[in-house]
Amino acid sequence: MNQEMVETEIQGELFKRRRSEIPDAERVLILQEKLYQKARQERGYKFYVLYDKMFIPYMLREAWKSVRSNGGAPGVDSVTIAAVEGYGIEAYLKEVGEELRKQLYEPQAVKRVMIPKANGGERPLGIPTVRDRIAQTVCKMILEPIFEADLRIVLTDSAQSAVQKTQIKKY
Repeated sequence: MNQEMVETEIQGELFKRRRSEIPDAERVLILQEKLYQKARQERGYKFYVLYDKMFIPYMLREAWKSVRSNGGAPGVDSVTIAAVEGYGIEAYLKEVGEELRKQLYEPQAVKRVMIPKANGGERPLGIPTVRDRIAQTVCKMILEPIFEADLRIVLTDSAQSAVQKTQIKKY
């Protein structure tokens, strides 16, 4: 009995160690795959608890990588991507994660700039803050696989009904 407990503890430690060795991008893909499969298998399933995924550190790190790779101008708070890197990425993401976890996060106003159009006119462009872009990206990473599964089901159903209508018209 005692040996079984020791083996279970050792296996648990191995599992934890292996999980920490998985790269962030792969962990995000695993989570997205699980969400996609659940949405695909149970069409009417309601995902009641997704907010807790918003402040998972590896989700925030992957969102940061996406935001950083896109670049972009600073928002109304004038915080640039370089300023966040100077402050410390881990500290910044920890602050964002804590705000999300405590449900104190509030998005800031969007900076509005006018950009020229090809025909000589201008169109408005909204520039969110870096913090808001990170939160939006995490949200997108969580919701996208769920909506993707629903969209594929709808498109598949539409395609099948279109084929059936075509077959009926032939006869």
